[in-house]
Amino acid sequence: MRSSKATFVLVAFLILLAVSESTAQGTFTSIRDIAYAGDPLDSHKLDLHIPNGATGPLPVVIWIHGGGWQSGDKTLGPNSFQLRYARNGYVVASLNYRLSSEAIFPAQIHDCKAAIRWLRANAAQYNLDPTRFGVWGSSAGGHLAALVGTTGDVADMEGSVGGNTQYSSRVQAVVDWYGPTDFLQMDSHAQAQGCTASNHNSANSAESLLVGCPIQTCPEAVRRANPLTFYTPDDSPFFIQHGTTDCTVAMGQSQILQALFQDQGHDSVYTPIAGAGHGGPLFSAESNLLQVDAFLRSRLRDLTPQPLSISGRVTTPAGQGVRNVKVLITSPSGTSASVTTSSFGYYQFENVASGDVYTISAVSKRYRFAPRVLQPLTDLTSVDLTGLE
Repeated sequence: MRSSKATFVLVAFLILLAVSESTAQGTFTSIRDIAYAGDPLDSHKLDLHIPNGATGPLPVVIWIHGGGWQSGDKTLGPNSFQLRYARNGYVVASLNYRLSSEAIFPAQIHDCKAAIRWLRANAAQYNLDPTRFGVWGSSAGGHLAALVGTTGDVADMEGSVGGNTQYSSRVQAVVDWYGPTDFLQMDSHAQAQGCTASNHNSANSAESLLVGCPIQTCPEAVRRANPLTFYTPDDSPFFIQHGTTDCTVAMGQSQILQALFQDQGHDSVYTPIAGAGHGGPLFSAESNLLQVDAFLRSRLRDLTPQPLSISGRVTTPAGQGVRNVKVLITSPSGTSASVTTSSFGYYQFENVASGDVYTISAVSKRYRFAPRVLQPLTDLTSVDLTGLE
């Protein structure tokens, strides 16, 4: 009888543990297998790990797993280093995406962006701060995290998976652990590092399977998968780390990304980890995670959103500016404002709250304009309204 009671207590404890996990630092609740794309695919699910007892919207760290775009899963074990952030005031979202055996690129980045848009669309339900989203990935996940960081304003990389397209997929910080960048240079970088067995150019390499062709035969497809291709000055701050003995993805792949950032004066940190290979304990060591902690605190947790501006032009179907048109912005939270276009059709709104979803419409006696919906997160937001035929 005593043994049966003990078994019941153990089962009850395990059920409780699956819902709320605790450490000396803090507790969090895990919600698993949330469908972010409106379909039943396991590839389109994410897990949320939400700190308990928060009094306001929380910053979000989005984890993208590695595995050569061929394998891997969103599951984080109870001792996973990523969960230290759920214990310390961040919501941790870990997502699945379609692997290369299911779909070729850009399906993977479309899925990541769909998950980010879903998180913003459901921010109020889960206590998320839509102005403080960071993304973090390792290896193939680092590649996708870097792409998220440089393509916040690139329609070609957005896709329409899961809808929610009125929400932004832009993030405010990127942690890139040993992610590939320019596939066409992977073998030459490996050889320069003394890695003689590298064969990324082969037709069955992870990179070739990702883009759907031997990489040296389809440079345009490879260019679209390269985070460097899309860099603009308003991109997210980056924290990049790479092992100096990594022969799976040679550290030259991170060095060319950092070289671009340095040349442009971009906010980025690159830290080579001496003696580390492709991942391993040197990355998840406490001393290294403290560096990640510091970056996420300064670029994400302690980020104070500043008022933004929204500007654009109102034009006729033929492209001519229309003056004296009333342009109105409204949001579900009740924010509204209006301005009148200038002689050449230009308008600008100042002191707009970032992170809210706005509908922009134009009122004219002569022309009909379709309203536009957007979620501004940077001060470079521009929306043109063109008259309909």
